[in-house]
Amino acid sequence: MLEERKDILISGASIAGLTMAYWLYKYGYKVTVIEIANAPRKGGSPIDIKGDAVGVVRKMNIYDAITKKKVTTENVCFVNDKDKIIASMNPSIMDDKIGEDIEIQREFLVNILYEEVKDSVNFIFEDTIIKIENNSDNAIVHFKKKKSEAFHLVIGADGLHSNVRKLVFGKEETFSNYYGMYAGVVDIEIDENRKNNCILYNTSGKMAGIYNFNNKANAILVFHSKEQIIYDYKNTKEQKEVLNKMFFNEGWKVPLILQKFNESETLYFDAVSQIKMDNWSKNRVVLIGDAAYCASFLTGRGASLAVLGAYTLAEAIKDSEENYSEAFQKYQKRFEPIANKAQSSIKAGALFLVPKTGISKLIRNLLVKTLVPLINILRK
Repeated sequence: MLEERKDILISGASIAGLTMAYWLYKYGYKVTVIEIANAPRKGGSPIDIKGDAVGVVRKMNIYDAITKKKVTTENVCFVNDKDKIIASMNPSIMDDKIGEDIEIQREFLVNILYEEVKDSVNFIFEDTIIKIENNSDNAIVHFKKKKSEAFHLVIGADGLHSNVRKLVFGKEETFSNYYGMYAGVVDIEIDENRKNNCILYNTSGKMAGIYNFNNKANAILVFHSKEQIIYDYKNTKEQKEVLNKMFFNEGWKVPLILQKFNESETLYFDAVSQIKMDNWSKNRVVLIGDAAYCASFLTGRGASLAVLGAYTLAEAIKDSEENYSEAFQKYQKRFEPIANKAQSSIKAGALFLVPKTGISKLIRNLLVKTLVPLINILRK
């Protein structure tokens, strides 16, 4: 443990960054969190806290608070173009530990984490890092608005399109692995007849869905694309054009979903990608969460990796005291197998949610009808 704690900067105020801030402050460090938005990042669909990540939130004494806000998804239902259910399953079958894993709206989890650290951590909102002078003595960080400052360590927890990763490690294309799919999410009116149910409709290589939860609902569009599509990922008009082109002639409730995308200015749309890096650290800068090992929504592991990865790094920093290089090595050695395992599950997620052919869709539905009930019996 250091006698005189030094400043650590965390870039990104979402799940990974806020969890990191909690543990570093607990271990006595002076923590600053910078976030380009005007508040912690709260958008997005419900996420899961699974397996060992549950143990981390228990240690943080927020498990009960999370449980009180949990989402209870009763069924995932696959429907035809007439909206008739052709197969369904209880999603708890995918839990690591039934009865312990938690599904929660992302914004609720972020709120809970923020409440834990807001009075003990320095937050800088509506600013961003433009340069990092990263060397053996310190990391001098230059900001767009505030004056430059030296930090003991800089932690990039700023997501798939990480600014810290770009500034210190290089272009995103070097580390981003495109998985041949695109996904969009937008808010939609809840289906009162299907509360707490996720309804999915498939045609070959495409999926549309409406996820009803806690008196809210998200509409989802996902499609396979062998080639990457050229568009400005910050331009919502271009994103809408891509979705309209891919889904304009689809049935079920797709026309309504497209209408919601076309009306929205806060939609999410991006390529389904994973981040793979040989080294998560360079001198005094280290990455966590999606910035280092994004697994994609198809794995259902992103939030758990964010929580568990932040905790693993914090423990390594505490144990290694002044030797940050040793801490970063410990962190990657301990956590890389966990991240790799999570990333490897993407293929199964893609096959299950977005079958490429009619035959693979029929096989999926048959498995849900026959195999899932058997697994439920065996797990009881």
